[in-house]
Amino acid sequence: MLSSLTLLFGNASALFLAWLLVDSGWHKRNRANRDYYRGVYASYGLLISERWSGLIALWGSLELAIGVALLVDPLRTVAAPLAAGLLLLYFVAIAVALLRGRGGEDCGCAGPDGALTITAALLARNGLLLLLAALVFTAQFTASALLWWQIVPASAVLWLGYQSLQQLLANRQKIVALL
Repeated sequence: MLSSLTLLFGNASALFLAWLLVDSGWHKRNRANRDYYRGVYASYGLLISERWSGLIALWGSLELAIGVALLVDPLRTVAAPLAAGLLLLYFVAIAVALLRGRGGEDCGCAGPDGALTITAALLARNGLLLLLAALVFTAQFTASALLWWQIVPASAVLWLGYQSLQQLLANRQKIVALL
């Protein structure tokens, strides 16, 4: 039997990562963003021609499906490892870009309006996301109703923290560019 605290953080992480993946997938599925993502993928060394740009939408659909599946108890056993694998893939892509000296290029995070570039701080942020993904393995949405009044606000705190961190990273990059 899992402790209430483990259920709280596991479920809050699942809700948060579901939002993150659905939002990310939504940006990639948006036809207006295809050229942007083709450029981002090219900066990571994945050249996608116009003919194969549908792969970007397919990748977005995969993110959407994993995000939604995180919210369904029977599907979470499959979705949790897929979400962790996806976040690990992004972590490795950022690490490889940094090792190749490609820091400062657009990371592709949060779509065209994200304005974040590849940095060590971004790698650390993705490491934190991987830790949250590990907590999702303990999530059980069959948790008691008494616990839900804590899970939803905890997930909102994770979302607010993530948004604040995104803004801090973007502001840091703008300040460094001014110096």
